[in-house]
Amino acid sequence: MAAIEVLRDTSVDIVNERGPITIISGDQGPAGFNGADGGSASAGAETALASASTVNLGVVGSERVLLTGSVVTNTITMGANQRRRVRVQDGWMCSVPGVLVRWIPPGSVIVLESDGAGTVRVVQRSLAIGNVSHIEADDPWSAMLFKPSIFANWAAKPWLDDGWIYSNASGNRSYYDSKGVLRYAGVNEPAFDTIWNTGERGLQYFGARTNLALRSSDIATSPWASNAAPTITADAGMAPDGTMTADRIDTGPSIYSGVYQIITAVNASVYAHSVYYRYLSGNPNVRIGDNGAAVVNIQTGAIVSGNARLIDAMPGGWFRFESVSAATSTYFVPVTYSENATTTSLLVWGCQLELGNIASPYIATAGSQVTRAADVLYRDLPASIVNQNEMTAYVRGAWRHSVAAGVTEVIAAIGNSAAAFGDDVYMARGDTAMVLYPPVSPVNVNSAVAITPKSAKVAARLKANDTKLYANNNAGGQDTSCAVPANINRFTLGRAPWAGGGVEMNGNIMETAIWSRGLPDASLQTIST
Repeated sequence: MAAIEVLRDTSVDIVNERGPITIISGDQGPAGFNGADGGSASAGAETALASASTVNLGVVGSERVLLTGSVVTNTITMGANQRRRVRVQDGWMCSVPGVLVRWIPPGSVIVLESDGAGTVRVVQRSLAIGNVSHIEADDPWSAMLFKPSIFANWAAKPWLDDGWIYSNASGNRSYYDSKGVLRYAGVNEPAFDTIWNTGERGLQYFGARTNLALRSSDIATSPWASNAAPTITADAGMAPDGTMTADRIDTGPSIYSGVYQIITAVNASVYAHSVYYRYLSGNPNVRIGDNGAAVVNIQTGAIVSGNARLIDAMPGGWFRFESVSAATSTYFVPVTYSENATTTSLLVWGCQLELGNIASPYIATAGSQVTRAADVLYRDLPASIVNQNEMTAYVRGAWRHSVAAGVTEVIAAIGNSAAAFGDDVYMARGDTAMVLYPPVSPVNVNSAVAITPKSAKVAARLKANDTKLYANNNAGGQDTSCAVPANINRFTLGRAPWAGGGVEMNGNIMETAIWSRGLPDASLQTIST
């Protein structure tokens, strides 16, 4: 059963369109299906069932069903909490559930599940075309009985399936490809970013940011100024984005020899200063941050002193550092200052200064400040896959930074597209815990896991008086006095749908899924591990 190629199939409209499909040899469809349905059926041989206008799969004693005849089937019914694998002998079409499934070629297979109310949903399909079957990508929880209504794996499949809505009006958003080369995403083009230090890849999500530093990669040009006689050579090396735009600095034999820019700042506001460095020779320690308050080693990536952090260690010897501090009325932005009265030779590129407690992806500037817009990503949830009484949401995220004290970053929001604060439920990352909130009316939700990882699998069950959060196989408290959001119709990733600045995820979304039922604790533990 060797994979031949990956295609995108558009011949079928189905309730959980997952986009990628793999061609496999033969027309047998998914082999070895062995799920359970509460003991009412076995995996065994196929049971033949004649096609009709209405077909009740709940009366079949086997999970594997062969639907015979070419009668158009309009309605599929099942019992509560059942699962059936249906192979089509002569071709059919039907409505499952309420969404037209067009002509299904002979030999095709669909896998159906029903919830506690007997509502039928498609969880997998295989379309036989010619002598091959087209199998959509499955989720990673093969041993679990109930499959997600929506699943996306952006770590492995860097594209958006139909149904996801993404927008960003900026075409200046940088990200790293799988080889560690810095790229730029165009307008409304999602950026699938790789955290090079860990290899974690996902859909990049950040709030709006402005680079206040002018001529971010052209330090030989005003408003950059020199101190203590450094030598500057423009465009002397290859930059992280593959262009010959990295400038060389050879500092003089004096402390604070280097290049700087003075920027008007808001007194007491927190700013993040970030720069890319590549060491060439001499003293590897240089100064970064307001007035060069922090010292970093650009040969090893180590922090020598002060409030600095390594963001990325990139191929070719490039390091991106940041320093975060509160400013006075002015901010002295050094591309670099020498640590002491010794010389240093280095390449520099991509200087950035922005309001906030973390550095965002690099924003290139020329003669004026440049703003990147906030990412927007959501999926509207049709009634066919929404259970207004209970559901489960899952997000796997990765970050380059820890959360600052008192800051909360929203990973996902479940609720209504027109909701205000308190009407939705938010999965979020705080400075001391992963949390499910808010504990205010009408939802009054509160569950927390006291961990703050830079990589997390977060799963939440939403059910009236029975809501719980899991993160990295750690259980939060069960909330027994909460409500499910009213009129659920949207799943928003990376932010709360009603607000932006200050609450965005500011990281990479690697996987996400929605179940139209509240999964038990054991399942939450499985998907968060």
